[in-house]
Amino acid sequence: MLDRLDCLHKLLPSGSKHSVVPMYMFANDAGLPVVLRLNIRGGDKSLPIMVVAFDIDTLAKSVHCEIQYPREKINFKLYGQLTSSRFHIGTHEITSWESLEKLAIEWLRSPEPTT
Repeated sequence: MLDRLDCLHKLLPSGSKHSVVPMYMFANDAGLPVVLRLNIRGGDKSLPIMVVAFDIDTLAKSVHCEIQYPREKINFKLYGQLTSSRFHIGTHEITSWESLEKLAIEWLRSPEPTT
């Protein structure tokens, strides 16, 4: 599992470039590691505030991704695969924070996620 967490850190790096709060890791009630990120977006009111949490299965290569938009009261629950070299949510490959953010904004604008 550590190789998958390392992969997430590389794909979704912390920093201010995309107004993203650094990655935090903790355990949920079932003891699975959760990775939480918050897209603040500063003063740009046209872009939504997005909260993303990942529950990573310790044995399987599956990942449960929950994307929330607190202002819009919208919550997506999606499943994907995470290995040390590839990250997919549904049929979409995630290669960076930007690619996840782009998909999440598309899901927000569509009636329901396309995965």
